[in-house]
This record gives sequence, C-alpha cells and structure tokens, in this order.
Amino acid sequence: MSQSRTVGDFRSLFKYNRWASEQLIATMEEADSVPPRAADLLMHLLRAQDVWHGRIEGAGHADLELWTDASLEDCIRRAGQTTRRYENLLGELSAEDLSSQIAYENSKGISFETPLREVLNHVVNHSTHHRGQIALVLRENEIVPPQTDYIFYLREQ
Repeated sequence: MSQSRTVGDFRSLFKYNRWASEQLIATMEEADSVPPRAADLLMHLLRAQDVWHGRIEGAGHADLELWTDASLEDCIRRAGQTTRRYENLLGELSAEDLSSQIAYENSKGISFETPLREVLNHVVNHSTHHRGQIALVLRENEIVPPQTDYIFYLREQ
C-alpha cells in the first residue's frame, strides 16, 4: 500500500497532520485550563517528529528528550518550527527519494535502515496515535476534543 504513495500524497498527509494538531491546539487554547498530561503528550508528539526529521536529514535531535513536561506555549512554538521543517523537506523530495534508505539509531542505540516512505508513514501514524490519547485526556477533563480524523480534514478542504 505505502509503496504506491507519491510525494504529493505525503505532502497531503503532512498537511492533514498539521491541521489535526492545530485543531487540538486551538481547543486547548480555548480551555479554562490545559491538563498537563495533554500538553506533555502534544510535546512528545512534536519532539518525536523532530527526532525523525533529524534522522531523515542525518542531523541531530537523536539526543532530544522525548518525554518532558511542557506548557501549551512551548508546544505552539515547537509546532510551528516542526511544521516548517517538514514542509521544506517535502518540498524538495522526488519520487526516487521515497525509496532511499534512512540509516539511524533508535533511542536504545540499535541501528536500523528504513525506507523514507515508511519513516514518513510512521511520523503521521505516531502523531495520530498520540492525538487520540490527547483527545481522551481532554474528554476526561470535561473538554470536548475536536474531530481530528482524516475524513474531517478532507471534508474541510
């Protein structure tokens, strides 16, 4: 399935990814108070995106702490930076690039090689997973979470 995805498909997925996170951030900004766990999960989602971006670029971020306490303001700043990194990356990709192997070490120091297309799939899926957790935390704190499913994004487009 993912072998057939094009660069344009990934650009669309990352636009969705940005949109979904923006929906959560807007809901959290409107809340009387943000549950700390929700902000921490959002920061983890963003930091993980940065770690993967660093792996793709062959640069740093491997030492970035994935789990940390965060404020909503911290998340908003990081979200903007992270979004720009992926927009730049995706703007430069060719179809051939999607098959290129990304060599990296995981957080335990184990080496892997994974095709870029699969790394990109993982980044979006990992983000979706944690947005679901954030929605649950919001709901548990009597905050109605936004609809961030992909189909809702498509309907807005």
